[in-house]
Amino acid sequence: MKKVLALSLLTLFSFTLFAQPAKHMGGPRHKDDYANVEKLVSNLTSSQKKRIESITDKAKKDVNKLRSELESLRGQIGELHAKEGDQSSALFPLYDREGQLMSQISKEMYKCRVQIDEVLNPEQIKEMRESLEVERQKHLKNKPTQNSGTKKSKIDSQKGSVKKD
Repeated sequence: MKKVLALSLLTLFSFTLFAQPAKHMGGPRHKDDYANVEKLVSNLTSSQKKRIESITDKAKKDVNKLRSELESLRGQIGELHAKEGDQSSALFPLYDREGQLMSQISKEMYKCRVQIDEVLNPEQIKEMRESLEVERQKHLKNKPTQNSGTKKSKIDSQKGSVKKD
């Protein structure tokens, strides 16, 4: 009975872990940071705006296609985790593909940044980097920690009870 319970919990944990869509795959902290260059950089010319829009539209299309494939793949991985027995022969190639997709997404995001940099002048590039860093710091500041808002529990080893700090 304990084995079945342990296996069920492991399967549930694995499914929830691997079935999650990708959130941060390198590049900007938020998927639309480069799409909002106008908000990050002042004094863009209309020509720059058009070129950046073209670059980001293509990048969004490419990355969204990869993210959709990644989400589907993670669903397949989750389904295999839910099955009993050794699924390694089916899972391992999927893990390899997952890594390839994550790498491709990171590369696409980087290429987008490089292409945008080619459109901007040095002062605008500096302004964009500083704006992205401010946004990153806000994100880190607002990101909840593992134990934020909850009291830590300690198990009293002698009594087997739970104490709240």
